[in-house]
Amino acid sequence: MRGRLRSSVPTLLRDLTREFSVRVRMVFVAVAAMVGAVLVPSAAHAAKAPDPCKLLKGSEIQQQFGAAVGTPEKGLKTAVSATCTWDVEPSATLPDGTVTATIMYINGDVAYNGLKKESGYETATELPNALYHSTTGALMVLKGKTLVTVQGVFLKTSPITKVDVKPQLVPLAKLAVKRA
Repeated sequence: MRGRLRSSVPTLLRDLTREFSVRVRMVFVAVAAMVGAVLVPSAAHAAKAPDPCKLLKGSEIQQQFGAAVGTPEKGLKTAVSATCTWDVEPSATLPDGTVTATIMYINGDVAYNGLKKESGYETATELPNALYHSTTGALMVLKGKTLVTVQGVFLKTSPITKVDVKPQLVPLAKLAVKRA
């Protein structure tokens, strides 16, 4: 029984990491959809959705986290944003987790200005026009009217705690912003 429990802990943590990441993305996408529904003038002005899986490469994520990275999986796509997620294996210093890239290509500036007023967001001085939310592990960068978010969700066991991976996210965000 004890052996089965130990082998199920990594699975449980992986499931918790994905669930946390999914919940954060759902909140972000819900806010994005509301902003888009209110502020998108018409379908004629709608921009073509960029591919969020092209914002980062698995090799770049692997370099930052020191572990194998899975293939990118497209996530939720709305009228104003698109998401892509990579699973990251555990490394010598970090548990397994996920890296998610989201691009809000319509009204990203409006969302950014709204987020600046919310509690929990701090200015990320490593990049211009950047905010970091330590609870969700999301680093958001405004490029023109496009908001690029790179999020890392990594959880440790005993007790289950979130690992701050901001140092790994900053170089990835710089790459994602260049490609946005």
